[in-house]
Amino acid sequence: RRSMRSGSVRATNVACEPALGHERGTDAQHESLEPVASPIQIAAPAADALPAPRSAGTALRSRTGDRTRPTGISAMLTGRSVLITGAARGLGARLARRLAQAGADLALSTRPESRDALDRLAESLRHDGIRTVVVTADLADPAQRARLVDDCRAELGRIDILVNNAGIEIPGPFATHPPECMHELIETNLMAPMHLARHVLPEMLERGSGHIVNIAAIAGHLPMPFHSTYGAAAAGLLSWSASVREELRGSGVGVSAIAPGFVS
Repeated sequence: RRSMRSGSVRATNVACEPALGHERGTDAQHESLEPVASPIQIAAPAADALPAPRSAGTALRSRTGDRTRPTGISAMLTGRSVLITGAARGLGARLARRLAQAGADLALSTRPESRDALDRLAESLRHDGIRTVVVTADLADPAQRARLVDDCRAELGRIDILVNNAGIEIPGPFATHPPECMHELIETNLMAPMHLARHVLPEMLERGSGHIVNIAAIAGHLPMPFHSTYGAAAAGLLSWSASVREELRGSGVGVSAIAPGFVS
């Protein structure tokens, strides 16, 4: 099944229930996720937006005599603390694995009902020597967003990189779209990334380093019938990301927005 955000979408003629979004697909599906070609071009983060490493964690390394040192992406990420929302499956799980390979310490978040899947992922990464913590939160609830950041700081000390990957997809004709579903989608897909960024930005600006990555969707650029609220949230996330990126230019803190096409 191909979807903009989820391997399991639902119609809106039933009451709104939590739906997985950027945690696309099942655990068995995530290994084969392949993005479809998209007209969106994403700029690489500026060099001054990459935080300085804090420790020499596990990473891919090159050998020079008897000494080893991180190279490439590992040199940028080794020992940094990364918070990933929507990390239990799909794109979130793939991001976690790749960041772990690069030597980053990880705080992984998901909804409470997906805790078991995320615990299994975290345990597999710990076996590779990566410091990994799991925190559950319903990002549609503003109070749980603040708690998520506080819990991650308590475990990892600080957040160097925030990856706003969580999201939900609730398709259906707008004329009959339940208002509570629209509210849940906007809160999860747009307000949660904004609030989480607001919670981590002050410390990033104080350090003069950090990066925020927002996973939006191609629906933010193209009309998507029966996904109008979803597209509105994606468009808002893209516009907000570009605006804040300009506000932070020269501060050492960067913002990136990624708009994937359809994925399995």
